[in-house]
Amino acid sequence: PRSEYNKAIALIDTLNKKELRKVDLIAHSEGALSTIIAAGILAEERQPGRIRSIVFVEPVGLIGKDKLRDLIGRWSSMMGKESMVTVG
Repeated sequence: PRSEYNKAIALIDTLNKKELRKVDLIAHSEGALSTIIAAGILAEERQPGRIRSIVFVEPVGLIGKDKLRDLIGRWSSMMGKESMVTVG
């Protein structure tokens, strides 16, 4: 999970370096998770419009009729467990 967060930060850094203000993204497989995380980070930074749309192609983590908030919840839970392992 920490690696997915780092990938999300790298995506945001790329958008910033290229001075891209509004983008449409295509996220395949594992890239879906880091793209979702990047979108969440940008929303928290009050920049939700930076990512205009995301197309998910065979996204990892979504199960059946799963919802995005369920995936984010699982990711948050994994991040919490990883932090406990790192600290403990």
